[in-house]
Amino acid sequence: GMDSGEVAIVGLDSWKERKRLRLSPATAVQKVTASADGRWLAVAQGPSLHVFDTGDWREVASGRYGQDIAGMTFSAGNRWLVAATDTTVVVWQPGGWRERRFEYDGPIETLRVSSNGQQFATTNHWRVGHGNGVHLTRVFDLTSGKETGWEYNSGDYPAEQFVQEEAARRHRAPAGGDAASVQAASSWPSVELQKPDERMSADRAWNAGASGSVAGLYDMAANRDLTGFDHGAEITSFGFVPARASRWLVTTGADGTLAVWPLRADDLAHEACARLHAMFGQPALSQLIADAHAEGSCEADY
Repeated sequence: GMDSGEVAIVGLDSWKERKRLRLSPATAVQKVTASADGRWLAVAQGPSLHVFDTGDWREVASGRYGQDIAGMTFSAGNRWLVAATDTTVVVWQPGGWRERRFEYDGPIETLRVSSNGQQFATTNHWRVGHGNGVHLTRVFDLTSGKETGWEYNSGDYPAEQFVQEEAARRHRAPAGGDAASVQAASSWPSVELQKPDERMSADRAWNAGASGSVAGLYDMAANRDLTGFDHGAEITSFGFVPARASRWLVTTGADGTLAVWPLRADDLAHEACARLHAMFGQPALSQLIADAHAEGSCEADY
């Protein structure tokens, strides 16, 4: 997504641009996300949400809300598109694109969608006193839209008093409904609502962080820092591609460039061979390989 209101579709096989979508008005694109099967592409443009069918790139649904879209995700099985602003959760059903809105009277701190794609949970946070304040977790069924459970969590006395007053105002107990789902919600995958300082790959093999123009990579299995990738400009966003079984770390820079950093040994070897071929040419490289007794090390790629 670009500040110009455009979205570039890039092929992972060739790293060439395959398609460019131009949204109207031409305002900055903040977020893009695709369904796991690649059928739908959702684009957040400030308070507007657009959905495209990747078969023909037609816009099949759109909505505009009172606040900017903070985060969005497709649920497991691609049955639902769940998005959130500061105080609203929006649920769309792909295909018919029927929309349902859930309004809150306070900022949404976290949004989680169950691994089976059947429920979502939100947490609101009120700061009361000098402690951790009050958290309200609510769980909803995606199919029916009904709230199935809730629970207030508080620490010190002022927060506990706030819970009693807030529960009385809402005419409900401090906890109720399906307690098991409320407890389970803390382990559900979360939807990113703020720009993170760190990202973990979905397979939990890698952790990355960005500072200035450098992205650092951490090997979770070996429990050690590996390297820092210098983008050459301030990094504005970064993530792992594909989301599952990540092969690359991708960074975007304030200078309008995108960089792809290989993570796997075979991709790193391929990149090294490409550079060697560019530097020496085939005859000279073949002689170097022969001199080093490394026959076949770069021959299979070219």
